[in-house]
Formats: sequence, structure tokens, C-alpha cells
Amino acid sequence: MWKVMACIVAVSVATAAPIPKSMLKKQTSDIVGRWKVKESGSEIWEFKDDGTATYGHERPTGSAKYTTNAGADPLELDWCQDNNMSWNLAIYKIDGDELTINFSAPGNARPAEIAKPSSARHVIFTRIRD
Repeated sequence: MWKVMACIVAVSVATAAPIPKSMLKKQTSDIVGRWKVKESGSEIWEFKDDGTATYGHERPTGSAKYTTNAGADPLELDWCQDNNMSWNLAIYKIDGDELTINFSAPGNARPAEIAKPSSARHVIFTRIRD
């Protein structure tokens, strides 16, 4: 009887053990990469897979933190440039090598659709392939 109990306990502990970090598949977003703003012609934003981003013209001059929710419809992006003081809510879509982001105005709700409303910043990018 004790042998059976010992086996049950051993199996329970083994199945409850956490998965080593090296075996976990790293989740990355389809937004990761370098993108050139179509309207400016020279501004480049780079979304990194660690949740940080840089932006600027010939070289990065600013940085931000971001999160995405690729399970939402439309896709959601939260963006912060000021050390977690305020987050801008946005939605985005990717169509081939084109990225469109609609940012809400500060303090406003997340935009509901990809469009060019006057109350939000609408930015279109082209993916940079290295």
C-alpha cells in the first residue's frame, strides 16, 4: 500500500513541476521588426520582441514600451513613451508588408476600427526587409 501511495505522490509532483524556461516557446508578435513611416519617408520605428520600441529619423531618438493583444479583433497595441506615466491605446492591422496603427488621443478610449478619424493619430508603415 505504501509503495502505491509513494508512486502516486511521485507522479503528482512530477506532473506539477514547472516547465523549464529553456523549453518554453517564446511568444512574439507579428509587429516585431523595423517599419518606415510612409508619410514622413525617413522616420523608422523598430518594435523589439522584448516589448520595447525605438523611433527616429536616421537613428533612434526616442524609446517606448509596448504590449500587443493579437487575440483581439481588431488587434490591440498599448504604447508608453513616458516611463509608465501614461499609456496610449491603439489598434493595428498588418496587411503583407504594410502596418497601420490608429492611436487614441491621450485619455480617450481605444479606437474601434482602422480608419482615419480626426481624434486619433493614424500612421501607416512599410516593413523594412534587411
